[in-house]
Amino acid sequence: MKKVEALVDNNDEQEPKERFWELHDLFHDFGKHLTRRYDGLGGSQYAITILTLYLAKLITKEDVERFTSEIQEWIFYHEKMKEKEREII
Repeated sequence: MKKVEALVDNNDEQEPKERFWELHDLFHDFGKHLTRRYDGLGGSQYAITILTLYLAKLITKEDVERFTSEIQEWIFYHEKMKEKEREII
């Protein structure tokens, strides 16, 4: 996202067409990254992936609340365990 912001905020002499293609390539490459990372994500990996995204603050509590109550409880339980772990260390 920082690369996108830098390109959009950049006020140099770059032609709009050049900037467009840089942004295009950036989004295209990121799309490939997302596909490699999440394509074929199975049920056994799903919850841990959501937990990882939540703990990394890539999704919010409101995002998690859109999942089933079982997933929510599991994620919030692990969040509390992570907080307790930090207190010990």
